[in-house]
Amino acid sequence: MRTSTFAPCSASTSRWRGRGNVVVACNAPQTSLERSVRLAQKRLGSELSRLGELGVEERIASASRAPPPRASFVSAIERRTYAGECAIVAEVSAGSPSAPAWHAAEAAEKCVEGGADAIALRTDLESTADGLLQLQLVCRAMEARNIPVLQLDWTMHPLQVAQAKEAGAAGVQIVASVLGSGTPAIHDAILRLGMEPIVEIIHQRDLDMAEKCGARLFGVHLAVALALPNAEARILATKGLLQSLPFGALSCIGVASMDEARNAIAYGADALLLKRDMLVVGSQDVGDVLREVRYLASGDD
Repeated sequence: MRTSTFAPCSASTSRWRGRGNVVVACNAPQTSLERSVRLAQKRLGSELSRLGELGVEERIASASRAPPPRASFVSAIERRTYAGECAIVAEVSAGSPSAPAWHAAEAAEKCVEGGADAIALRTDLESTADGLLQLQLVCRAMEARNIPVLQLDWTMHPLQVAQAKEAGAAGVQIVASVLGSGTPAIHDAILRLGMEPIVEIIHQRDLDMAEKCGARLFGVHLAVALALPNAEARILATKGLLQSLPFGALSCIGVASMDEARNAIAYGADALLLKRDMLVVGSQDVGDVLREVRYLASGDD
């Protein structure tokens, strides 16, 4: 997770370039977050150049004609909230950059067997070199179980959304502080392609922007950590964001420990996204970790 004070782009520093709709990042100091975003922009720019304008438009149009994913990320969360529980989303990976892509699908299978309601997978270049292949294999494995898969990446263009849909993802994460004034356009593009957007927010400005574009699903601590001096301040900030969400909104909070999970549940999170590091705790079995979180999420703790 990147911790950064990366400021949201204003209308004067964030624009759409031509018909390709590439988000241009702010001219802010180079932070870990901005380096990640610039790397994603470089990869996206290469793909747009390779396909050409017509090829990009055809790719997006083809994805829009395809049926929506059968499994729903929102429905998976709602099933738990209606039962008075918190949903569990497990973040998986192939294990290492050199591991074969199918290892990610195996990890997803183990998490679902342990009780996960949904799966999340990072496809950014810093996490894996074959993210879309991993996403395709994970989605294929989860389709038979009717388990939704959420793509975690620096999504800045409808082409990336189309690629996620082609792979079988149900939802796509977007980061409001990265997209700035471009957030509504990408949010709408995800909806038009029949998928579910989750808007990651780190402060009130992000929340206001997401609310204006009609966001239903909000994320905190998914890819960007709140840049605050200590754990107590981050907990209070997370609590404040959750309490400020509009009526009917759903929240998904990224957690990396049992204490963080317990706090998120206490503050009203609708879903927990268990970070990869949390699911690899020494010799503890993934199933044991998930069962312990499920016990917390059931409200019986």
